[in-house]
Amino acid sequence: MTNALSFAFGDYLFIPGRQLLLKSGQPVRIGCRALDRLEAFVRHPGAMLSKRRLLDEAWPSTTVVEGNLKVHIAALRRALDDDADAAVYIATVNGRGYRFIAPVVAEKASRALGEADAR
Repeated sequence: MTNALSFAFGDYLFIPGRQLLLKSGQPVRIGCRALDRLEAFVRHPGAMLSKRRLLDEAWPSTTVVEGNLKVHIAALRRALDDDADAAVYIATVNGRGYRFIAPVVAEKASRALGEADAR
């Protein structure tokens, strides 16, 4: 796990390798597809991720309607206490996709876990 990364943003710590999202050290309940979207966002903070890219990554061998992506983005926003109209984490790029707008700090997961456990 020494090469595994964690991502810190706001009050959150996300450890993709453990499918774990913590808010102020407490686990946040969230579905795996929403966690997959979160991973795409935190690995590319500030970049606009197209709807097509997010759909293809989530459902690589299945044709899925855009509404499914919206459901998972909405679930992710709820888990992050984010609001589409006053976004702190996920901004909508109208007609194109989404952008993770919060600053993200990536670090080795083992170090981040130690700090989270110390809280």
